Amino acid sequence: MLAFAAVLLTFLQRRYQLLSHFFAAKADPLNLALVRVVVFSALPLQESYVRILRFTQLPDVLQLPPVGWGPILKLFPVHTHVVAIVYYLFAAACVAAIMGMFTRFNCLLAALLAIYVLGVPQFYGKVNHYHHLVWFALILGFSRCGDALSIDSVFAAVKRADEGEIEAPVASRVYGLPLRFMMALLALVYFFPGTWKLARGGWAWIFSDNLRIQMYQKWAEFGTWTPWLRIDRTPWVMPLLALAAVCFELSFGLMILWPRLRPVAVVAALAFHNSIGMIMRIPFLSLQFMYVIFPDWKGLFVTIGKRLFPRGLAVIYDDSCKLCRRTVAFLNSLNWGDRVQFIGSSSEASLIALGAGDVLANGLLPHFTALASERRVYGYGAYLRLVPRLPLLLPLWPIMLLPPVRALGEWVYSRIADSRTCSIVRMNTTPMSNRAGAPSTGLWCAGISLLVLNIACGSLHVVRSWPFACYPTFDQVKRAELHKLIASVEMNNGVHQEYELSHDPVMGELFSAERWQGLTYRVEETPHGALSANQLNAMWRVWREHHTIPGEIRSVTFHQETVPVSFDGHVESQRD
Repeated sequence: MLAFAAVLLTFLQRRYQLLSHFFAAKADPLNLALVRVVVFSALPLQESYVRILRFTQLPDVLQLPPVGWGPILKLFPVHTHVVAIVYYLFAAACVAAIMGMFTRFNCLLAALLAIYVLGVPQFYGKVNHYHHLVWFALILGFSRCGDALSIDSVFAAVKRADEGEIEAPVASRVYGLPLRFMMALLALVYFFPGTWKLARGGWAWIFSDNLRIQMYQKWAEFGTWTPWLRIDRTPWVMPLLALAAVCFELSFGLMILWPRLRPVAVVAALAFHNSIGMIMRIPFLSLQFMYVIFPDWKGLFVTIGKRLFPRGLAVIYDDSCKLCRRTVAFLNSLNWGDRVQFIGSSSEASLIALGAGDVLANGLLPHFTALASERRVYGYGAYLRLVPRLPLLLPLWPIMLLPPVRALGEWVYSRIADSRTCSIVRMNTTPMSNRAGAPSTGLWCAGISLLVLNIACGSLHVVRSWPFACYPTFDQVKRAELHKLIASVEMNNGVHQEYELSHDPVMGELFSAERWQGLTYRVEETPHGALSANQLNAMWRVWREHHTIPGEIRSVTFHQETVPVSFDGHVESQRD
């Protein structure tokens, strides 16, 4: 399948130049900035601080690290206080990245710290696949994602204004390439699971009761939970859903190459995840959030702006004033809908074209001037006209209209306007599109390296690894059974009790149900010997800390039970 995909992409490149066009696409800096905000908002939400610290308190013998982490953990063992300090640094870096403060440094710092902090729960048996957030964070760290919607962009606007430039950065390949790398990585997330379903499960994965059994096993893990829509009661639907899932996973990467098919791929992906979330409680929200990379947010703001404000607003400012230039450069960086046009007082041709050639002649320009349709508005009133056209400042508009706030605003504006000093510079008229530059070498290296590493993991079926991995394949044709780890406890008074460790709600609340179950499953798979015995004893001690067993315990033995899962989605009473 991988060889076929490579041949197909080579043909499409030679025949239609699809790959060249795909990676050469331009994007607005706002699009990349919004992705930055979403990625670094989602990263800390994957694991709570309290839960991460709970994992650090587990015995070392319960560490079942992902591929390659064994030697690392021997050199750098997990320590509660170290993890706590690193977590706070990680959280601070994420906040700084969201705000866009020293953006590239904090993006890279958050990504690197996330490998360790979010890796701690991954070291104990179960690997949850939110790896893509780390990949995207690394790509953002090598990109110019702080050129919009950031504190850095404010300082950059001030610097540009002092050099005679008020225009904000425009769409460029510099902002498009990072988004394209992210799309390509998403394609790998789907491609390899679809490939392995066919390679290991064959047609039986699709045309059998496999999907229905997988659903029932998931339901059994959640106790008596069943979805409100019981599609399993319509047998002919299940093979169709299985076929649709495989077709989607294999075709997603191809569909995103064509701009017209890209929306279809996005809708199909969201339907895919939400359907699985509805019937199996696996919504994969961390992946769904990342579909923020596909829409043209700048174009959306422009479209909405034209509908809300069909007529643009021209604003004249004193470009000989340093403070005015800085203010306008900042406001222009927030002009996402392009509904405000800022014109310097020295641009005679533009003023004449707008019918405002008399402004300087009459000496009216010490004030900020908005050319509204019915009349000219000056000073604070001009700000009242332009603020609704700047989406980020729109929530301030009702407050600015309040009489006390308006009176204060007019007083502050008059004081600042009267204290202005002249600072003349030559205004830069070179279009921003000609000064955008090219993507950095670091970005190319990071993007290509991530693609190569994840292709290697996908090709070799390396699922239990961090932070690069093949995403969960679910490629086995399942049997209608569920495995449980049982502790048989014999009391001093002769009473015998059995306790299930694997599907325990208390431990599921403390460590998350899937992680605790994953730990018990991994311990069950450990070959018999001193290690497995120590792991079972350690797991029993952890479980015992959170449960009350009356009386004195004489002995504890462990065994695995294979419990059939009925076609109602519940565990049957008999045991093997």
